[in-house]
Amino acid sequence: MQMPLDAEMWVRVLTFVPILACSAIGFAMALAKWLKVRGVVRSARRLMPQVRRLIADREYGSALAVARADGSLASMIIEQALAEEGRARRRITARIEGAWQDAVRQLNHGLGGIALIATLGPLFGLLGTVVGIAIVFNRLAGADGLVSPGQLAGGIGTALYTTIAGIVVGICALVSHRWLAARCDDATAHLERMGRELLDLISEDDA
Repeated sequence: MQMPLDAEMWVRVLTFVPILACSAIGFAMALAKWLKVRGVVRSARRLMPQVRRLIADREYGSALAVARADGSLASMIIEQALAEEGRARRRITARIEGAWQDAVRQLNHGLGGIALIATLGPLFGLLGTVVGIAIVFNRLAGADGLVSPGQLAGGIGTALYTTIAGIVVGICALVSHRWLAARCDDATAHLERMGRELLDLISEDDA
């Protein structure tokens, strides 16, 4: 029995919906992650000159207030370091490392979702391919194999367009994931250097 044209239209629409959803969700996640990573590095570069000067002047309370007012991942490390001011270097190191590890977890959070989009996009495209081929065979069966190329064009088009769309979404998500992972690594290294500098500043001042 040949599939009604309205049913075929809905099949095509529902085939494209998951791919479009993956595209929108992946873009939103990548944009949010990029803004977060960029904000971490900018905050660190903005805060450290002020904190460095205040620590040199022994104004630890003011330095802590500056960090708390910022509320970024960089400020979290600064807060934890200043909270141990006057303590042994080993204790300060442990506090900074704990804050750094928390920051790394937050930086990497969400990358797995983008990687999932990179996998789902092509899979949904493959699903569309199978659906399009099923439409073609349904028409062939309904007409006893006597159909014109124009009658098959809709099913073949569904198969090709969903495949292309799924692959494009997958490629974009994969590239975004790799690029953002590299940016997260850079931000992680920046926070690590900042933590080491804080440790040296506080320890030297206490020596």
